[in-house]
Amino acid sequence: MKIRWKIIFFSIIIVSVAIIFILIFLNYSIPQNFDRALRMHGPPPLSEPGPFRRSFLDNVKNSLILGGIFSVIIAIIMSLIFSKVLEKPIVDLKNATKRISNGDFNFIIKKESNDEIGNLVDDFNVMIKKLNNLENIRKDLLNQITHDLSTPLTGILGYIEAIEDKLISEDKINETLKIIKDEIDSLSILINDLREYSFIESAKFKLDLEEINLSDEINRSINIVKNKYHNKNINLILNSQDAYIKGDKRRISEIFNNLFDNAFKFSKDNGKVYVDLKKDSEKVTITIKDEGIGIDKEDLPYIFNKFYRGKNLKDADSKGYGLGLAIVKELVEAHKGSISVKSEKGKGTEFEIIFPLINK
Repeated sequence: MKIRWKIIFFSIIIVSVAIIFILIFLNYSIPQNFDRALRMHGPPPLSEPGPFRRSFLDNVKNSLILGGIFSVIIAIIMSLIFSKVLEKPIVDLKNATKRISNGDFNFIIKKESNDEIGNLVDDFNVMIKKLNNLENIRKDLLNQITHDLSTPLTGILGYIEAIEDKLISEDKINETLKIIKDEIDSLSILINDLREYSFIESAKFKLDLEEINLSDEINRSINIVKNKYHNKNINLILNSQDAYIKGDKRRISEIFNNLFDNAFKFSKDNGKVYVDLKKDSEKVTITIKDEGIGIDKEDLPYIFNKFYRGKNLKDADSKGYGLGLAIVKELVEAHKGSISVKSEKGKGTEFEIIFPLINK
């Protein structure tokens, strides 16, 4: 029942109870007062007001006043009871906001009704659950970032102190400096990925949408990575056709650069990477398939999670920080698309990306 109907319903009950009490008083009191007046003064004169009429009217007036007082008291008591019923879920919501402001998200509010307040309680409980998840993610993220920053920094500091204390011979200094540079490069990648992911999730992030040919953008990304593919003797096989979507060129390029970099990273020498673009009347489907080391079954459901690094990273001796695919997923979904993955350990990985098509 909606709140306004509850208020109307409660008001009708209160007024009805008040009227019933008045009627009860009148029903019992008037006959008694009439009988009492007859006994005291006899039958009333027909032509003039006498003590009988005054006594009778005074008694009726007193009965009405007494009945009204009792009715008002009962109405107040019932109003307090009904207001308590309406007030309780609102008080619960108020107390919940205080708990949330103090950082407590481990609770739910009991739903008392199926009206608008009950729906608000449901929405509030969903919000609490999401806030709790976000808080857990924030803590995990902070722990992960702290670990990923402190580990290379500790190594860099150790190498620098070793050089200062002359614990490293001069013929090994250049090699040590290269290690330090590699660690600094890794930190730069992590910081750039964090900055990028933070920006994509922020309210300021907006796509600069225009009509683009997806085939052209894939070719552009292939041109960026083809040299390192050539150095590893990986054959990149493209099957493409013109397909137009509403997209941000820079972000679309970022999606494919990341996926082609992943395919390269986890492919073996002399391997192959297949890129296939197909379209139908409503959508464009792009698959990127490698013949690399694959992904373990237990890792597969989590590869789009922030900072998740599966066993394949160790197998490929990769220093990725687990943000690349999280960024890819956010960007694909920002374009109203979807991304999925299939993989088998030792047999390669296939990513499938789907975008809405613009019919030409």
